[in-house]
Amino acid sequence: GLNAPQRWKETLGRACEFVAHSLGEGGAVCEFGDNDEGKILDLQGGEGVDHYRHVLQLCSLVVGRRYEAFDQVGETIHWLFSDEEIAQCRQLPLYDNQKSRTFALGGYTLMRSHGGRILLGIDHAPLGFGSIAAHGHADALSFQLFIDNQPLLIDPGTYIYHCSLPQRNAFRQSMNHNTVTINGTEQSEMLGAFLWGKRARTRLVKSELNGEKQIVEAETLGLSGIKHTRRFTLQGRTLTIEDSFEKPCQWVATLMLPPQMDMQLTPQEALCPTLSITTQQGTTTLEPTATSPAYGVKIPTHALRIMGKGTGNKIVIHIKV
Repeated sequence: GLNAPQRWKETLGRACEFVAHSLGEGGAVCEFGDNDEGKILDLQGGEGVDHYRHVLQLCSLVVGRRYEAFDQVGETIHWLFSDEEIAQCRQLPLYDNQKSRTFALGGYTLMRSHGGRILLGIDHAPLGFGSIAAHGHADALSFQLFIDNQPLLIDPGTYIYHCSLPQRNAFRQSMNHNTVTINGTEQSEMLGAFLWGKRARTRLVKSELNGEKQIVEAETLGLSGIKHTRRFTLQGRTLTIEDSFEKPCQWVATLMLPPQMDMQLTPQEALCPTLSITTQQGTTTLEPTATSPAYGVKIPTHALRIMGKGTGNKIVIHIKV
């Protein structure tokens, strides 16, 4: 019987906007950091439920703005709200998540291109949550790429919290995210399963999302002591990534591939049925690694490593479908 303050609803609404922009139309989602799939209330046992869309439906009914289409409503929603309340919410204008948007304070950009078919998520956020940076990954300036809700370049996921600290750390380290490792040094200092010490400082430099050519530029300064600036340019079906370093260094740019992606390397580029990847500098190799599509699940995959030395590099990714 208590009324939530309006400020609380406004804050919840802004969170819904971020979640909505992180979703593709057919179930794809940009997830950065940990996800253990924990739920407070699930009366349907998780079967056939898109949890993110469930959360958007729940918040839509609480806030009074529609952030999800309500094409399918799960059991939990039906127990918490009446059919009349659900019907009224369905009549509200649907929030438009099809435009590219930068969340400057939170530190993420979600770009859409090529008629909305391409979804690109970019991380320029501070590390983790709160004073200990809990649940963060060393993934500053990393990104994820989807087309038609199919993953092309992925985040490794969470896998595990306890039992094996080495595996916990492997899924958090920079080398297993779509970013750059400088002089073999982690971006931030891992002190425990949820505890970070010295950490990278990351900031957004530029965001230009209007027009056919969309540009986001951000920089990070991690434990290497060398500032790394990364510019993303998305135009049509081509993503160009320009990396620059404030002084010469050994660098490794990682591109995490989804399982079963058949990538072939030539002297000039890396090729698969959906992507062609060219690099201005460095040598390219494929290395075995792992990804975690769900908590406690680990499956093999490969990472494309581009290794070089100097003050910069350009990677051009062309989506062929």
